[in-house]
Amino acid sequence: MSRWLPLLGSLVLGHVALSTTAVAQEQEYFLVAKHSGKCLHQHGATFGDDDPITQWDCVNEPNVRLKKIDRGDGRFWLKFVHSDKCVHVNMSSYLDNVGSLTQWTCIDQNNLHWREVAASDGYSYFSSLVADCIGVRRGSADNGAIIKIYPCIDEPSVQWKLVPAK
Repeated sequence: MSRWLPLLGSLVLGHVALSTTAVAQEQEYFLVAKHSGKCLHQHGATFGDDDPITQWDCVNEPNVRLKKIDRGDGRFWLKFVHSDKCVHVNMSSYLDNVGSLTQWTCIDQNNLHWREVAASDGYSYFSSLVADCIGVRRGSADNGAIIKIYPCIDEPSVQWKLVPAK
């Protein structure tokens, strides 16, 4: 029986190593606004489709942390850690010139896909495939300020930085 123990041990260790590699964790980020130093966050840490996204202090909470999920061709989803839902352009509000961002189930639609375009000072524009860029309404620095779609112009309230969460 002892002759099988070394073989059994290597199989178990090999299996553990494979499992650990296969479950590598995706990087989590804060999306920080240049003008306020505050973060994009899902307001209220809720789980529903079309629930609001606002600006808030960069607290280390799951509704403030995002994953950048590659979708190919430079496109990606911004997925909230707490709800596993994605940042999306609410098309009905966009067509009504409100252009609010909400969370939605991550599906393969252009209003959930984003591209990152370099701005300045290490910040970027996060541009929707169906509209313009993520911005803070009226450049507010307040907690709870609405996040919506704005033209991708050289304004700090439309520039963001992905900062790795710790």
